[in-house]
Amino acid sequence: MPRKILLAFILVFTAVPARAVVDRECIVAIQAKSGWSKEQRRTVHFMTGLELARITTVMKIDFGQIYAVIDNGRNLPTVTRINTVLPGVRREFTNADFVRLFVNSFERPATQIDGMGRDLKWRLRARTFDSWIDDDMPSMHLVFL
Repeated sequence: MPRKILLAFILVFTAVPARAVVDRECIVAIQAKSGWSKEQRRTVHFMTGLELARITTVMKIDFGQIYAVIDNGRNLPTVTRINTVLPGVRREFTNADFVRLFVNSFERPATQIDGMGRDLKWRLRARTFDSWIDDDMPSMHLVFL
């Protein structure tokens, strides 16, 4: 009897897709006609196009791109496509992919792909010269070891 329960438990958890979206605190700004907005600290959810396609069917998504969904506090989140090619990203975006995305650049440009702000330009900054914006990230010195 215990083997059947164990087998059922394993089947249930292997059938549920893993959530590999990487959630990080970043500094974001949006480009308006008058220039860049004031920078704000926001939670940003990084994912592949495949992962985004699992949670929405409304937008046209390129599975080979990286996307960032920005939490806007009380408003609906903003979906952006990161304007950077990052070779080696598989089906799910990982913490290692996040580090590779920002290790050589403090910030990445992104383009909004949803809502009334479609095609607006965003800046997503994940680190400063010597530290990550997100306090949960390891020291920059450990990343380079």
